[in-house]
Amino acid sequence: MPPRPPRPARPPLSPARCRMLAEAALRLLLVALFLFLNTCVQPARRDVAAALRGGACSRPRRRSLVPPALLLPLLLLPPLAVVLLPLALGERSDVTPALLAWTLAMSANAVATEALKLSVGRPRPDFLYRCFPDGRPAAHVPPGRARSEAEGRKSFPSGHSSFSFCSLGFVSLYVCGRLGAGGRAGRGARLAAGAGPLALAAALGASRWVDHHHHAGDVAAGAALGLALAAACYRRYYPPLYSDRAGIPYELDED
Repeated sequence: MPPRPPRPARPPLSPARCRMLAEAALRLLLVALFLFLNTCVQPARRDVAAALRGGACSRPRRRSLVPPALLLPLLLLPPLAVVLLPLALGERSDVTPALLAWTLAMSANAVATEALKLSVGRPRPDFLYRCFPDGRPAAHVPPGRARSEAEGRKSFPSGHSSFSFCSLGFVSLYVCGRLGAGGRAGRGARLAAGAGPLALAAALGASRWVDHHHHAGDVAAGAALGLALAAACYRRYYPPLYSDRAGIPYELDED
């Protein structure tokens, strides 16, 4: 019986494939870190007596104006729509760098927001009624309210605000880059198209102050954090908006 011919050696991974694997690994690592922080780490325990006496943490509980079931599509659909629309129209696609920038911003924002919440441990405006539904504080939180207490100590920064400004802030940057709104061509309707997502993000963030889930400072800090990460991750893959090559990702610009 003749010997079997040796199997051909597998070709080595291309540099582009290696870069994509590294990009995916980074995002998986960030998501895993967020899940660990969210499920295994307790927030810092600050003395809330003064805040309770002053009324800063004694606001009545209200239902979320924008619950997670509504927030999620508002954060996912706009970026997917603006990124995939050029592909549907048959234009030169930058789907890969756009999705890389957006997913990096969102995963980094998740870790940064959760880490700040845990390390700061600021009580929410409705902290009293989260822990003591009858509005009468006691020396110890009643049995079965430990989870409510932990969530009540995660006010700073606002996650709704940071994720809204991160996702929709990226949409604004992406649209401005595609339309040339950062240069001489950017006028009127083009700037409005880029500012629209930020207006929606501001409304989503403000809702958390209205429904007593966050202080005003929490919302502002979340907005700054989310927008900063969106801008940093956008710039990792795209030139600045004032560039003549604005909106063209670096990898396509080099082709």
